[in-house]
Amino acid sequence: LAWEQCPEARVAAIVEPAVRQSAVVSPRDGRPIPVFPTIAEAMAFQRPDLAAIVTPSGTHHEVAMSLIAEGVHCLV
Repeated sequence: LAWEQCPEARVAAIVEPAVRQSAVVSPRDGRPIPVFPTIAEAMAFQRPDLAAIVTPSGTHHEVAMSLIAEGVHCLV
């Protein structure tokens, strides 16, 4: 992805309902990236500047619209 070429860009959080761990390690800098089961929990933790929507295609609209309603830019 293009954002990987931007040194100041970072993954702030991951939303994955199926994962039962609290964090994963960033391959870029080794820092922990928190994992949340819901978008609401991730948004309560930190509001991102941009969200990359990487869900099954049938869910793109619902996920993107929920984030857009919160003022988050989306990459679908």
